[in-house]
Amino acid sequence: MFGGSPFVGFESEASVISTYQPIVIPGLLQTEAYAAASARAALARPAEEVDRIVEARMARQEVLHGEQPPTVWAVIDESTLHRLPVAGGVAKGQLRHLIAQAEDSDNDITIQVLPFSAGLHPGLSGPFVLLDFPDEMDAPLVYLEARTEGLFLEEEAEVAEYRHVFDHLQVTARSQLESIRMMKKMIADL
Repeated sequence: MFGGSPFVGFESEASVISTYQPIVIPGLLQTEAYAAASARAALARPAEEVDRIVEARMARQEVLHGEQPPTVWAVIDESTLHRLPVAGGVAKGQLRHLIAQAEDSDNDITIQVLPFSAGLHPGLSGPFVLLDFPDEMDAPLVYLEARTEGLFLEEEAEVAEYRHVFDHLQVTARSQLESIRMMKKMIADL
């Protein structure tokens, strides 16, 4: 979905990317195997379209290794981790990749898991990405993805509302260290 969308351009320009994902692993943190599995999960996708989606997701990740990589803060719902496909080692590979990204001192990536024990929380309205830009002239954006298209929110009050929700999710989620421990335990249990 993101392949040719304006989102990719905004994402590549952002200095801070804050994302809440209750259903899937954020695209910037996906392995190829997981990207392929999630693309195949959509109904009636031919193999060539799956390949194109995977290629686009992997290309998006180049922003993490550029001259000015963004700060990435991802809050991932625990259910997302339990939904990882076990077949073919996809779950182990994806969990290891998340751990490696979180532990890599050469990047600025924070990964937090929102536990089941959080119960009802402000993120129940669904996934979103909050983009902040280095130039003060570029106002922050919120991106909401739907099955066939995405929606950008630019109004100051809308962005402030999503920032407030994200702040609450960060506080409610496990710390990065606790999240890493949890993912390591999940690998051991697979």
